[in-house]
Amino acid sequence: MHSKLVTSVRSFMSYVLNSEGLMNTAMARCSLVILVAAISIEACNDQTTGPANVKPAGAVAPVNGVAPSASLFGSDAKFAQIATQIPGFGGLFYDSTGTPTAYLVDMTSAQTAQSVLLPLLADAKRAIVFRHGTYNFLELSNWKEALSPKVLAIPGVVFLDADEARNRVRIGVATLDAESKVTQLAALLGVPKEALIIETMSPASISTITVRDLNTPRAGGFQINWGTSAQYLCTIGPNAYFAGDTTKAYGVVNSHCTNVQGQIDGTNYYQPLQSTPFSFIGTEMADPIYWVGGQCPSGQRCRTSDAALFKYAVANPPIYQVGYIARTTSSDGSIFMNTSTPRFKITKTGNWPWTGLLVFKVGRTTGWTVGLVTSTCVDTPQYENGRPTGITMLCSDYVFSPSNPGDSGSPVFTLDSSNNATLEGILWGNDGNGDFIMSPVQNIKNELGNLVFNAP
Repeated sequence: MHSKLVTSVRSFMSYVLNSEGLMNTAMARCSLVILVAAISIEACNDQTTGPANVKPAGAVAPVNGVAPSASLFGSDAKFAQIATQIPGFGGLFYDSTGTPTAYLVDMTSAQTAQSVLLPLLADAKRAIVFRHGTYNFLELSNWKEALSPKVLAIPGVVFLDADEARNRVRIGVATLDAESKVTQLAALLGVPKEALIIETMSPASISTITVRDLNTPRAGGFQINWGTSAQYLCTIGPNAYFAGDTTKAYGVVNSHCTNVQGQIDGTNYYQPLQSTPFSFIGTEMADPIYWVGGQCPSGQRCRTSDAALFKYAVANPPIYQVGYIARTTSSDGSIFMNTSTPRFKITKTGNWPWTGLLVFKVGRTTGWTVGLVTSTCVDTPQYENGRPTGITMLCSDYVFSPSNPGDSGSPVFTLDSSNNATLEGILWGNDGNGDFIMSPVQNIKNELGNLVFNAP
């Protein structure tokens, strides 16, 4: 049907995938950078037996009845030692303008603080700006130590920090349930509510995390498990709101990634697998009936999009992200998450792609790939395991790019010079000749409703 175009596409793709730029994205590196300017602290080694080459703060005199713990490490140990010299010292940091800044509970200690802190700076001639703090660092570090054994054992807790830049104990959580348990535990241990900052965010990831693993918040391109078997794997399409209502979020999936195509049957969805703790994400709520007659071939049932909708079980983030697609390390089929920029942002919604358009897709099986649209608005009977299903998809588009089982539902999109995405559709199959097949986004909206896919 398009042999000449496929030949030119192969030549073009051979060029793009070996050229510099977007198609040759460098592998992301995962690193932890601790910014404490010129304060002398020792690095912590990444190991399972505990930090090496780092000495605890040691026994020092208590301040206002609060003594530093002997088991502190790194910058926490250094700040605890400083707090024994400066009454009410709450932490030292550089603000957004690069100005050295310190918290003091007692502002009358400013002169003492200047003399103690200035020698620690790279530029000892710079004056330190002091802010009124609520807590001295000994309190923060001791609360952190008291919380650490139990709070870090709560599923969904991302990190725990005695935050010198905010003068609070800061705790990152990935789920609402984790936030609730952290709040209860802190109260039980006597940590003042006012001393806590609890923030929702994604867990820290290293480069071995893939689109097939647990990822929060959930976005297009991640693996989902549906139905009653762990073998039923597909890919989350783009998340969306209905126009005028941002209180409820929905995920687009293929209609064939439901228990029964063309029928609302209450299919449950999990990310990445049913066996993963806290993996349930939502339940099917829309899957239009396949129709007969008219343009539909005799003996067939038809629709213009292989798309269904599930409703997220949690009304608010962080379980989901509307307007984002998972970004892996490169467009050569990588499934490994780009830890520095883990998402593409959807800023526009396309209409109907045209032949020759360069598009991308992210799927759980073949990852992030790129290809050219080779045919548009093609009427295509569906087959499963070599047998006709009795369903014909009307007006689908073909893209010369790899796909395999499990990629069903993959978001298909273009990218601008800023790597912002325009959503073009979702993948539903392949033709066995190197093309995947997609339902255009406008066909999805025509059948599922006035969905908004752009990031808020």
